Amino acid sequence: MAALISINGMDNPTANDGATLTPHTIGDAERGAGVGEMRDARRGLKEDGDLTMTPQAAAEADAWEGIILGRGVRWSFDESLVSDMGLPPNTGHSATLGTTAPAAAFGYARAKVPSATTLAYSFNIVSKDARWSVMYRFWNGASWDHYVVRSDGNKYKNGVNIGTAVGAVSVSAALSITSGTGILSVTVTLKGRNITDLADADAFYDELVFMPWIFTATLLAAHYTANVVWGKCPRINISGAATETGTMECYGEITGRKYLQADTGGGFANNNRILSFALKAV
Repeated sequence: MAALISINGMDNPTANDGATLTPHTIGDAERGAGVGEMRDARRGLKEDGDLTMTPQAAAEADAWEGIILGRGVRWSFDESLVSDMGLPPNTGHSATLGTTAPAAAFGYARAKVPSATTLAYSFNIVSKDARWSVMYRFWNGASWDHYVVRSDGNKYKNGVNIGTAVGAVSVSAALSITSGTGILSVTVTLKGRNITDLADADAFYDELVFMPWIFTATLLAAHYTANVVWGKCPRINISGAATETGTMECYGEITGRKYLQADTGGGFANNNRILSFALKAV
């Protein structure tokens, strides 16, 4: 049974009565001047949504906020080494795009980082704290593996925690506060080496995504299982039973955050919350 709403392949825990999708026409039907007859100037149909989630623990709620808002930077490596929002690589690299073997994990092309070289991206991104996750696909010689590395030191391969082993991608990140706004200064480096024994070798990457939030074990495993492309940040891909017409590309907005009292001890110690959010079709 399909979930009511899935975002980037992850089933959203939408409340049973918590989803309303409203169709909106582009253009109007109106009466022509001097004629009086209705003329249809509608050019298309879009759907917007208002949704409410079931209660979530703080870590899961934080991750869902990042997902819904499309917070992050994505490099698809389909047409260039530049991100969806136009962020280019640092100078001095010798990485290339290719469409020959290995075929891309998604889309048209993948990136190749030659042996003993690096492909790096440096950028600033708004963030409330210094936590981050980076997701990427790495060619193991026979198939594409799904990796997630997090600022808490945990590393996941194909949805499973494999500890804190160093891999082929490194991240440096430092948080500063400017006029009350947190700015995370980040460098993500893709290396030309094997991911297992760390020996220098040509390395192939696809779909690199940096997220200024913690991608929880539950959600990253769900994304690996879904095996779908990530949305073009800050856009998100919506599918599920409620969409009816298939996958939609949307912008997400958090419209409410209700905090729940702890089961024991009083106060708001467990910080559970119910999120409400809106979807705006592209």
